[in-house]
Amino acid sequence: MAVAAVLAGALVAPEADAQKLYRWVDEDGKVHYSQSLPPEAVDRARRELSARSGMTTGQVERALTDEERAEAAAEAAIMDASRKLAEERAQRDQVLTGSYSSESDLQRAYDERFSLVDETLKATRIGIDSQRQTLASLLASAADRELGGRRWMRAPRSRSARPTPT
Repeated sequence: MAVAAVLAGALVAPEADAQKLYRWVDEDGKVHYSQSLPPEAVDRARRELSARSGMTTGQVERALTDEERAEAAAEAAIMDASRKLAEERAQRDQVLTGSYSSESDLQRAYDERFSLVDETLKATRIGIDSQRQTLASLLASAADRELGGRRWMRAPRSRSARPTPT
């Protein structure tokens, strides 16, 4: 019997330790303590206290409104995008510092690229000017032939792709 009493006491003691007290403040500013949390206090900020020692064992902030949750989610998205952008920038900077030993090397590489682009633009402009001259020459030749009364006819489908004069 004594053993049963000791065992029962040992089983009850942990339950007393595990019991919680809740402390919350209602909308009127009145402080409440209870062993169970009423439904109207579920969304309120509260502290959980040990029933045995009275020490705070946990704290729960009030529930956020839908607007506050949406705002927090938007802020988190902005922070995440900002963090990703900073990581990408740091990675690009690391690649640049690994690729070029000094700022002058980097500047030289940029200058070479700009020179290549300039040369490409010059070559393209020369090609466009050449095409314009060829077009003007062909138009002048066609105008001369038309004024001279000669017309161009397409040749029947054969090996020759050049029109024949009539």
